[in-house]
Amino acid sequence: MRRFIRYLYEYEQEKKMRNVGFVKVEQDVDQCVIHVHGKGFRMEENAQGLRVYLFWNTEDKCIGIPQGVTEVPGPAVNWQLCYTPEDVGKKENYDLVNGIILKDVNGHWYAAVWNDDVVNVCRMEMWKMEEDSVQGEEPECKKGLAQDEEPECKKGLAQDEEPECKKETLQDEESESGKLEDDLEKEACLGVKSARSSVKIWCVFRGVNGDMQIIVF
Repeated sequence: MRRFIRYLYEYEQEKKMRNVGFVKVEQDVDQCVIHVHGKGFRMEENAQGLRVYLFWNTEDKCIGIPQGVTEVPGPAVNWQLCYTPEDVGKKENYDLVNGIILKDVNGHWYAAVWNDDVVNVCRMEMWKMEEDSVQGEEPECKKGLAQDEEPECKKGLAQDEEPECKKETLQDEESESGKLEDDLEKEACLGVKSARSSVKIWCVFRGVNGDMQIIVF
């Protein structure tokens, strides 16, 4: 179990303006509990609960992830945040957390930084999953599919039915086959005609007067 206390300051850009309290942190491998104790927050007519963010800093960036909202600040704030590795986007972020940020609706920022780094908390960026995408990731068409699962283009088709991407090829092949059959049929017809043109039919019959007559068809 790791335990420590850090001061809570009001910030303007990277500058600590004034102390408004402290936070007590109790952290182990499974969860972390942050006790926030503050006073002297700016009270305005439209005061609402403070938005809470955990953050970590990488180079010149301050990356934050939302953790809820406190009660409306009064003369003092006593609030507790309990989070686990699953509450920070992904487990790898759990050990990156370097502080807590509180922000009100009027743009006032308050923060406690674990290692006392100079952090521009007022330019915090929200963490997004795609920022940590890994090279060599599967293409979109196969994302989320089990090893033996069919891609989207074949879903809903009968076992022997081809997807759209192959239907055009089959249609082209059928068209070519049809043309070939037509050509063969034409050739066969021409052959028959040719054969017929070479056949001569001889008819011999005797007329009424007894004369022999020959007619060729």
